[in-house]
Amino acid sequence: MAKMKNQKIKFNAKIVSGLGAASGTLKRQIPLIREQFDFIQNCWPGTINLRLSEPVILLNVDFETTPIAWTPSGRKAESFGFIEIALAFPGSLKMFQGWLYLASNSPHRHDNHTFEVITQKLNLDGVSDCKMYIRSSAIEMSSSGSN
Repeated sequence: MAKMKNQKIKFNAKIVSGLGAASGTLKRQIPLIREQFDFIQNCWPGTINLRLSEPVILLNVDFETTPIAWTPSGRKAESFGFIEIALAFPGSLKMFQGWLYLASNSPHRHDNHTFEVITQKLNLDGVSDCKMYIRSSAIEMSSSGSN
């Protein structure tokens, strides 16, 4: 059966601790990324780290920046890819738009289970699980994943 291009696939996900670097780096990156990708302007300068119930391989992004020299020295450039997703949290009927944040130099880049998400500021105190919805044409199911 061929998958439909705009069909959404739902994943159960756990919210996990990250490295703690995104809140500092995103403050510098967002104004530069916004020049190419204006949807990021409403995103909180930090990430939600999701560990999906099943490994996936990312096939294509909705948008990718050209290399951006965002570090203080400006010597190192990095590109950023984004895939639109929706998030749903227990006890809420609302869906929240978000983006998989795919920094080309991220240590998470090759982990088929864990992904960084940017979205509006959310109060996730006490929340450890969510549902993530992503278009089927953006991913391929992986029979095995790293970690």
